[in-house]
Amino acid sequence: MTSNSESKESKFFQKAISVFLSALLVVAFIPAVAFADVSDNAGYASSQEDGGYKVDISGSTVIGEDNSGAGVGANTDNSQNNSADLVGNEPNNEPNSESSGTADSTEGSAVVQSQGGQGQSEDAMSSWRFADGQLETVYADEDNGIEMYSSRAGNDSPVAKGIDVSSWQGNIDWNTVKNSGQVDFVIIRCGWGNNDSSQNDAYWLRNASECKRLGIPFGVYIYSYACNTSYAVSEADHVLAQLNAAGLSPSQVAYPIYLDLEQQSKSNNRPCGIDNSNNEVLLSNGDLANIAQAFCNRIASAGYNPGIYANLNWWNNYLTSSVFDNYERWVAQYNSSCWYEGDYNLWQHASDGTVPGINGYVDMNYDYGIGAKDLSDALIKYRTHVSKIGWTNYKGDGESSGATGRSLPMEAFQVELGGKLTSQYSGGVQYRGYIQDIGWENGWKSDGAMSGTSGQSKRLEAIQVKLTGDLANKYDVYYRVHAQEFGWLGWAKNGEQAGTAGYSYRLEAIQIQVVPKGSSAPGSTDTPFKTYQVEYTTHVQGIGWQDNAYDGSMSGTSHQSKRLEGIRIKLGSSISSQGSGSIQYRTHIQDIGWENGWKSDGAMSGTSGQSKRLEAIQVKLTGDLANKYDVYYRVHAQEFGWLGWAKNGEQAGTAGYSYRLEAIQIQVVPKGSSAPGSTDTPFWIR
Repeated sequence: MTSNSESKESKFFQKAISVFLSALLVVAFIPAVAFADVSDNAGYASSQEDGGYKVDISGSTVIGEDNSGAGVGANTDNSQNNSADLVGNEPNNEPNSESSGTADSTEGSAVVQSQGGQGQSEDAMSSWRFADGQLETVYADEDNGIEMYSSRAGNDSPVAKGIDVSSWQGNIDWNTVKNSGQVDFVIIRCGWGNNDSSQNDAYWLRNASECKRLGIPFGVYIYSYACNTSYAVSEADHVLAQLNAAGLSPSQVAYPIYLDLEQQSKSNNRPCGIDNSNNEVLLSNGDLANIAQAFCNRIASAGYNPGIYANLNWWNNYLTSSVFDNYERWVAQYNSSCWYEGDYNLWQHASDGTVPGINGYVDMNYDYGIGAKDLSDALIKYRTHVSKIGWTNYKGDGESSGATGRSLPMEAFQVELGGKLTSQYSGGVQYRGYIQDIGWENGWKSDGAMSGTSGQSKRLEAIQVKLTGDLANKYDVYYRVHAQEFGWLGWAKNGEQAGTAGYSYRLEAIQIQVVPKGSSAPGSTDTPFKTYQVEYTTHVQGIGWQDNAYDGSMSGTSHQSKRLEGIRIKLGSSISSQGSGSIQYRTHIQDIGWENGWKSDGAMSGTSGQSKRLEAIQVKLTGDLANKYDVYYRVHAQEFGWLGWAKNGEQAGTAGYSYRLEAIQIQVVPKGSSAPGSTDTPFWIR
């Protein structure tokens, strides 16, 4: 057992011994570790593959490689799950503060640790960090402070760096931690197992209280022993009870509530995980997904943001269900980079960091997108539920909430007013969303309630936000959205619509800001809400009907030599409601010529299943609409490329060449408006 006062020579000697022992383990004990299921979990300085095993040539680790991809288990036997089995012993998943030279790392120099004052018997657990109750450790670089790991962030720069703590860190001097400037956030253990007070982390209340007092953003985790959904719900209730004991509301918990999935032991008659005595497997990938979903649903229903913690091997081989796309991922891999290829927000990159104010080693983490800040002075705060990410942190006073640049839809949002407003004036904030396949919510949500959906994979397409009571007389609320294809739209205010309608486009992010009544908008108010004027879709060779295109966007393909075979065109409500009339169109078809009649309002022009190319098209408006608007259109023709814009029934394309149309753009504009582009030569005839 080592301490912080050890000499470099001592550590060097330990490393040398570890290399020697590791070599012996490779020769003598390969069969014993072949099923240990702890691959890809180490903090490798460098590594090499050797006979199905990963060997850490930095001098500390031999890891059994599991190439079966079989998952944690195939059979579930929950008939053994008695209520008495719910109560577990404290897991040794963090280093004892009295044993500062050890850390929850991967297999290496095995160090047996005692229970740190919890008064419970040692649990002979087996997980990626433990073997029969022995905490395994790896010694890293000599200067193992948090700054040492800054190079591990790679090209994907983290937004924050932090630590996770439990009773194993003992009595932390949080003032010193705060003043060090090295810690942006903390994930705090609240306990382990089901909802039993004997399984509370002894330092939870103090750690949470101190982080709250000092304004250090934090989240929570619980070490899981759950072997079915009932136990998972009990563990969620355990967390909620601890949050309640600490007096913490969802807006005060900046980071997610994580379920720590790593327990594999069947010790103490727990009917779950792997029994290392006979390699019996009881939990399947589906079981783990159900357990995670039960826990996360319970946490989310209470208004908190749920997440899952596991190591790289578990994420790659066991936690493979699409269920996990709905929650925050926290990946553990002690390495110079994180190898997980899916989406994740936290990376636990080391177990042996040192931070002023903490005795011994502590886990180190990078935050890649959750972000957090003190919003105690914010006038308005809000957060979004994003596909594959889950609930993001609260943002405030015009900050962006959501995920831009990742093509991920917003599915829900929550809005709250700050205390400075609610303490002075009556009233509140109300809001609602336009939901995919549902439309506008029937009622308005208020003061932190969820608008939208969770777990249904339905995008938000537009929002409305307004103030009520005296607040509405004293302040304006402005908001804008980042919409698919359009980016940031203009600012709406006081209940106006912001987003899109008719396009089936997702919202990706929002910004909300409260200003004194009559103050200037935070930015441009041009076009906060987009509704299409014309939509169209084409039937393309080898592809079929494409998704709808709108208002001048391209339908079809270019540079793929694929013919258009059919087309459908329809006016949006913003145009069709302006008077009588419709949009009509007809096409020139291979071997047929011009269609005899005109099609209208979404009917198909052309053919389907006959392999006949379109060669030209005409489009026009009728009735009152023809007096108020012009319709422009242009085509991409074989050999010619994009031709000029035609309008109001003119021919667009080619005749006599036997050339295919490959794409089209259509746009409706107020009567007499300029054409969208050049009108030179919209039609070629031989």
